[in-house]
Amino acid sequence: MVAPVTVSEKDLHTLLGIVGDHRDDLLPDGLPWSLLDDLMAQVRCDEMTLAGFDTPQQEIWFAQTIPARIRGRRR
Repeated sequence: MVAPVTVSEKDLHTLLGIVGDHRDDLLPDGLPWSLLDDLMAQVRCDEMTLAGFDTPQQEIWFAQTIPARIRGRRR
């Protein structure tokens, strides 16, 4: 038996805040560090990495990592 998945109203408001366009730390490439930090708080992980893979070429064309040691510290 699988337990039903529920989302609290607080979590929904937090997610809406994450996807908003209020960020002032936009980068020329990649996601804002504040966005990764907010996602890490929701996922509750030690490190977050975003990567783009070109499967036919077997290449990574983009990678961005925010390790635990800098979490919460805006760049």
